[in-house]
Amino acid sequence: MRNKKGQLSIEFIMIIGAAMFFFLILFATFNSILSERGTQRTNEAFFEFAESIQQEIALAHETSDGYERSFLLPETVNQRDYTVEIEGSWIIMKSDDESVSLALSVLNVTGDLQMGTNIIRNVNGEVFLNP
Repeated sequence: MRNKKGQLSIEFIMIIGAAMFFFLILFATFNSILSERGTQRTNEAFFEFAESIQQEIALAHETSDGYERSFLLPETVNQRDYTVEIEGSWIIMKSDDESVSLALSVLNVTGDLQMGTNIIRNVNGEVFLNP
């Protein structure tokens, strides 16, 4: 009889161990999926934001002389700090933790982007940012 109780105890511990291992694998899988989705949402938010800047510049090019509009650059995108600048004919946008980095082409524009309110103007067919 003693032997059967000992065997049952060992089997019970093995079943509990296998169940814990299964739940650990399941938890790790769900955690990985959630992390990937979060990264994907952040990448999409950064791309949409950079695309909106690209569209602001394109709109200023398409309009007539005297066009002026202001737009806002928030302090964070998808709750991440970032930097954005125009280098040549590219918008370069990076998260401060460097997990997101992208570049979009833009039409010719003179000036720099800044956090907060930005003013874009079309003067004699040339587009200026924050003149």
